[in-house]
Amino acid sequence: MWDRLSKVMVQNAIAVIVIIGCLVIVVIGCYHEYPKENQQVINKFFDMCLVGVIGWLFTQSKTKNQS
Repeated sequence: MWDRLSKVMVQNAIAVIVIIGCLVIVVIGCYHEYPKENQQVINKFFDMCLVGVIGWLFTQSKTKNQS
């Protein structure tokens, strides 16, 4: 099974997992009040994850289009 997975499929799966994780953080944040210090950490983590995934997918699509 693992030999059929390509690098692109694994990258896309990880990207989807990270985006779902970020959405879970947002939903939990809507119903739970965090202390201010924790909110800052969660916001930074959320920003880093989303920017990282968007950048990763962007460079992946640029690489595909160039080859």
